[in-house]
Amino acid sequence: MNGSDAHFMYQGKIPIQSGEFTALINVTPWQSGNTHVFGGTGSYVLETHGSIDYEKGIFSLHGSPQGNSQLKLQATGKKIGEVA
Repeated sequence: MNGSDAHFMYQGKIPIQSGEFTALINVTPWQSGNTHVFGGTGSYVLETHGSIDYEKGIFSLHGSPQGNSQLKLQATGKKIGEVA
């Protein structure tokens, strides 16, 4: 998995078949000073657990920064189109 937004890059491995998964996602800022959802400014590893359904084009996951399980993130997504 490779993705990004205006401030961060997201890289990790997710399964190629539908089902449950556990993944480590590396989160890296594009430039110094960008603040991530947990309030910091540097890189971190997000430990996630979730599920993906390629036929329906949906996923859900929850996770925490590695070594900081009291901080929580939950995400869901839906495929909106093919990558060009």
